[in-house]
Amino acid sequence: VVIKPSQIGASEMIARMILARAAIIQPYSCIYTMPSAKSSQDFCKSRISPIVDESPYLRELVDNNNDSVSMKKIGHSLIHFKGAFKDAQAISVPADAVIADEYSYADTTVVKQFQSRLTHSHYKHTIYFSTPLLPNFGIDAEFQETRKHYRMCKCNHCGEWFWPQFLEHC
Repeated sequence: VVIKPSQIGASEMIARMILARAAIIQPYSCIYTMPSAKSSQDFCKSRISPIVDESPYLRELVDNNNDSVSMKKIGHSLIHFKGAFKDAQAISVPADAVIADEYSYADTTVVKQFQSRLTHSHYKHTIYFSTPLLPNFGIDAEFQETRKHYRMCKCNHCGEWFWPQFLEHC
């Protein structure tokens, strides 16, 4: 569970990570969710496809017969791109990983339905990340339920180390 400021490259980092897992762990199934089906398809077109296109190794692994904005087949692995705002999106797809991007904007009940697809997985990977909207809601509520790890920051002006407070410093 990651609370993040906007535009720091977290989605790019996670995209590269799931593509690497799909290429290395065969077979591996991932469900990548965003708040809407349209936003997940746009993410696939604008972020995932360019990464694949830039990599000769990934390009060779992609099954062109199963390559769309809603699913990519990489070798024997599958990455599904789904919206998480309507429960009809949580179809019967077994998964090894559920990634919830912009979790605070999604229907958390739908994300939990996707998480139930991990039941028979050996890996059971989950990553939820988002910019928080309100205290104790969405990503902040999930973060409050975890073991917390914080990164200290050093002030550029005085050199003092401090624990950043999201609403105060971001």
